[in-house]
Amino acid sequence: MKKILPLFLIIFIISPQLVLAKTEQASPAGNTVRDQVQDARANAQQARFNGIRQMFNAMINRLNAAVTRLETLGSRIQSRLTKLEASGVEVSALQDDLNQAQETLAGSKEDIASLTVQLEDILAGDNPKIAFVEIRTSIASIKTDLKTVLSTYTDIIRQMKGLGEKPKTNPATQSGVLE
Repeated sequence: MKKILPLFLIIFIISPQLVLAKTEQASPAGNTVRDQVQDARANAQQARFNGIRQMFNAMINRLNAAVTRLETLGSRIQSRLTKLEASGVEVSALQDDLNQAQETLAGSKEDIASLTVQLEDILAGDNPKIAFVEIRTSIASIKTDLKTVLSTYTDIIRQMKGLGEKPKTNPATQSGVLE
């Protein structure tokens, strides 16, 4: 028993030192475990940023598609107003509404373009949570503007419906017979 006790003491004293020495040894690539953990964290953060960029770009594409659809609708309304004006119908109030809606749409388009720059600043910044709140409010504002433009276009179309119609004549009065 006396011979075994020193052997156990040597094993218990030396084995933790061997284990600790192994954790600080370099891996085959030349990195310590601590460096590998830091690399894994950096890769995970980069993957998160790539996911954020991908979702953000998808959202920007949807907003740009909505702006394009509204621009197309606005040009069609403009064309119809020009035709009505050429036929002698008073459309100045509708034209003013259309111009105001198109200015709002142009402002929204500029806001969308500025969001792309803001995203890169956020991802490079120190406090992304606060910056994401700002982007979220900007997007909500853009969506509200686009909805306002659409409702204005809808109102203009409703008001235009009755303007271009010629008065209907009764076929009986055309033949000279009065009712």
